[in-house]
Amino acid sequence: MHMTVSKYGLTNISSEAERCLSLSVEEYLLRLITRARKMSKQRVVIEKTKHQIVITRDIRKEIASINQKAEEWDRRQAEVAEELLPQRKEKHDEVTAANVAVRAAVGGNDLASRWQLMYKEAQQKREGLGKDSMSQAGGSVPRNMHTHNFRMQEEHPNLEETRRISLEDLIAALETDPQMSKSPWIHRLYERLWQSSEKQ
Repeated sequence: MHMTVSKYGLTNISSEAERCLSLSVEEYLLRLITRARKMSKQRVVIEKTKHQIVITRDIRKEIASINQKAEEWDRRQAEVAEELLPQRKEKHDEVTAANVAVRAAVGGNDLASRWQLMYKEAQQKREGLGKDSMSQAGGSVPRNMHTHNFRMQEEHPNLEETRRISLEDLIAALETDPQMSKSPWIHRLYERLWQSSEKQ
């Protein structure tokens, strides 16, 4: 404050005037930050194709991207399960043939032996189905739960989000001010922006 006052040739300033100037600067900065935050919401999405990374502040687009990845993961899991289906059928046929051989060995005409073998087969099937359902639940339920959460967030877009105000957002906010758009300070900000882009 004192440096600014001396720059314009003023030797003394009262405490009331200094307080008034401080409040004015604070109010202007608050409006500037508010405008810059609005500009950050309208920022153009930058895609880095080299690393297949999308940098965005659009929450809806980010949730849609995550949902798409979840659907691709579910599709791949379905393809793997379809590929394993012939192997499971072959194993089931082998177990059935083994049961037939055991039945013939112990006397297939005996009614009690036949009922006992049928009971064991049913028990084996129940155990096999239980293991398959547990493995499927362990692999798919968390994914489905996450997908459901993302869908819920997509339906309720008014979420509290943290934003990062960049130099581009600040320049765009200053350009909305008729006085600041003609200030040499905004030209210095443009020079700094160009220098940083050349370094990248």
